[in-house]
Amino acid sequence: MRALGIALLCLASSVCFGQAMSPTNRQGAPASLIPYPVDARWDGIWTRRGPLLVDALEARTFRLSSDSDEALAQLKTFLDREDFKTSQSASTSIRLKTARILGATNPDEAYQLDVTEDGIEITAPTLTGQFYALQTLRQMIKTTHLEGIPYGRIIDWPAFPVRGFMHDLGRNPQSVEMLKGFIDKMSQYKLNTFHMHLTDHPGWRIESKAYPQLNTKDAYRETRQPGFFYTYDELRDIIAFAKERHIQIIPEIDMPGHSTYFNNVFGFGMQDKRGLEVLKVALKEFFEEIPADDVPIFHMGSDEVRLTNPQFMDEIADTIRDHGRKVVVWHPGHDPSGEVIHDLWSSVAIDYNTRHLDGRQIYVNHMAPLTGPLRAWAKQYCGVRSVTSVSLGGMLCHWPDNNVGVQENIYKQSPVYPAMLAFAERIWRGSSHERFDMFAQTPQGWDDPDWPEWTMFERDLTKHRDTLLTDVPFQFVRNSQARWELLGPFELSQEPEHPRAEKDWTGPVYGGTVQVHHKFDFPSFTAKRSGVVFARAFIQSDRDREITAWIGFDDFSRSGGRRGGPFAALGQWSRHGSQVWVNGKEIAPPDWNQPGLPAVDRETPFVDELYWIRKPTTIKLKEGLNEILIRAPHKDVGFGWMFTFMPVDLSRGTAREVEGVSFGSPYGGISPS
Repeated sequence: MRALGIALLCLASSVCFGQAMSPTNRQGAPASLIPYPVDARWDGIWTRRGPLLVDALEARTFRLSSDSDEALAQLKTFLDREDFKTSQSASTSIRLKTARILGATNPDEAYQLDVTEDGIEITAPTLTGQFYALQTLRQMIKTTHLEGIPYGRIIDWPAFPVRGFMHDLGRNPQSVEMLKGFIDKMSQYKLNTFHMHLTDHPGWRIESKAYPQLNTKDAYRETRQPGFFYTYDELRDIIAFAKERHIQIIPEIDMPGHSTYFNNVFGFGMQDKRGLEVLKVALKEFFEEIPADDVPIFHMGSDEVRLTNPQFMDEIADTIRDHGRKVVVWHPGHDPSGEVIHDLWSSVAIDYNTRHLDGRQIYVNHMAPLTGPLRAWAKQYCGVRSVTSVSLGGMLCHWPDNNVGVQENIYKQSPVYPAMLAFAERIWRGSSHERFDMFAQTPQGWDDPDWPEWTMFERDLTKHRDTLLTDVPFQFVRNSQARWELLGPFELSQEPEHPRAEKDWTGPVYGGTVQVHHKFDFPSFTAKRSGVVFARAFIQSDRDREITAWIGFDDFSRSGGRRGGPFAALGQWSRHGSQVWVNGKEIAPPDWNQPGLPAVDRETPFVDELYWIRKPTTIKLKEGLNEILIRAPHKDVGFGWMFTFMPVDLSRGTAREVEGVSFGSPYGGISPS
């Protein structure tokens, strides 16, 4: 009986069983490419020694030629980073050619990459296009399952000219080296804009020569790295580093809201006449230190604040424009007069009369690892297939409002890299429509046209995890094959005493995480907000063994306090009374380090409350089929109704699939994967 669960998941999508969002030939590709190119043509039948460039990889040496000194320098830098050498006597050549790519809708970033028996040829009209071709070549070398570089022709360009990521550095700053590492990873996936949110309630993270009191420790929240700010030399270094990788920096000073630190330092607010003058002086200093050629766009915030000075927005915007910068503001927020770019957030409707970037409903801090990346992948950015005169692209934002503790936790507590790769795929390729019904749930089996694309993308995502991203937290395992039956929901006072004996199980429902009712009302299993559901699955094991699994009943947001607390007491999986059994044996919850933490607590860092940051739970499996039974009650309080059960192997330091284990069925067969 699959009707109920599937129907509820598809209510919000008129195309749930229609056309795939952006079909590819990814399934037959000899390498795992993210984002997958617009047009990839692979030559030959793929065997271990099929049509490949082998000698170049064995000798790690190329012969170079180019019609541009700048392009040649960029190529040499790339080869040096990848530990290749150059020699005019090498048997394999890389040729760079400057030329336009016919038919490209975004020609400045387009490229053509040819790999043949004669060598490698890259054609592009700009250094940026050539850089992106090199990133694709890098992935072809690193992720192929073959013994050389596969022959083929790739013709590629992005759907949107702005493909960005934002880090909230005002609340939880990162070192220059950490930011450089992230920017470098961004560039490898063809993202081209980095939004630095440099101020927020805890502090002003920019050097101020005119007002050094903004940089004293007393000016910062004592739990948020007081006294940490970026000097102008450090900002120039970051900007130059990004520019080498074809990434534009957009700095933001959030005005006039999100500015508690300002009130504390000066004794008056930004909208006060005196505050306005302070900001004009500080902005003038910033713009004199950071030239418009390096930073032509500036974000002035403007959201989540009551406007008491009607002149404030115009005067600040005029100051920004007087120094040769374009103005970006949050929307919803407050608009100044004149031309602006809207940075969309929340679920606001698009104003198609104003240029805009789309970051709605894809905040990484609200994402859990197994479903969050899917949301970034299933979205149609700006509500259009590709760039228009006003629809410029998208911005994946990460707002860890809560104190993260140490800066490394910024990337551990939220699935930054899995979400970034999913976003990079979709913002580069575009899509014919949006799959809102997939914002919280895996495609529901082979009947869904996007099932093959998502499962192949899952495969490629984990290939990158295991090859190109081994040095960063990557909280994702393939989980679309996880298959559940659900019973309920029942009223809390009316749940069955023996759920296994009930006949009204619904399913299959797929995914390692099942959203029973999503915290943002995204389509999920039920419209009810409280009650109890039971879930069961069967796991096939190749032998008697112990494995570890992610088990959780909360995916607390990393912003807005804890949005879902208070946390479970000792002896509980969740404060709702959740339970889990494996082969009839109840599995005990962890011994929590911080039991009963309150619902609103912005300054106590997470320790083990999120299932993906704590040690996974050890469970015993027998050879053959093993029954997983879950009881998931919810009391209409907290941050969503969900459960996660997913085998995971952390023995190599990062999440991997457990070999020899798969989701099966008591009626025969294995779930598709």
